[in-house]
Amino acid sequence: MKRISLFVFLAWCLRAQDGTPVITGEGSPPTGYQFILNYTGANLTSLCIARSAIQTGQRLAVHVAISAVSKANPAVVTSTAHGFNVNSRPAVTISGATGTGWTGINGNFVATVIDANTFSIPVDSTGFGTLAGTVTFVTTAPRTGVPEWAVKKLVYDGSNNLIWIGWLNGSSAYQAKCSDATSTTVSQQ
Repeated sequence: MKRISLFVFLAWCLRAQDGTPVITGEGSPPTGYQFILNYTGANLTSLCIARSAIQTGQRLAVHVAISAVSKANPAVVTSTAHGFNVNSRPAVTISGATGTGWTGINGNFVATVIDANTFSIPVDSTGFGTLAGTVTFVTTAPRTGVPEWAVKKLVYDGSNNLIWIGWLNGSSAYQAKCSDATSTTVSQQ
């Protein structure tokens, strides 16, 4: 019963202000989408929606700094505030690593997000030397602090009754940051 209710709720949430669906068509959408559900206690407070993978444009143009990579199996990459949701498995392309063995982390990987600052890649770096170079990554996956999300906000009164549902900043366009979904200072229209 809960699954059906959540599905109906999500289908209802995925409509623009004029009532048209954000994701159109029957069956699978032409591109994948990532959803992040944010809760406060038992209440769903926001729903973030982004295209799962974009192969062109801003996502691949932004090189995100990597400050360290562990000598471990798997290698753990430190990139402060990388922006990936902890439940996602983003594709990353790492470049710039030099030093004995470290060129082995240059390439395409599916990352396992550990926390807000680290993720692992399936590379055994235990025998590598000293990491050198300016190491960065690019990704085709959405990051929560980048304005490429449609964010639906839900507001409750003091008795946990739902009193308002609307798009963050009044728009269902993919132009909001999911990280702003919990902010009370961002415009709710």
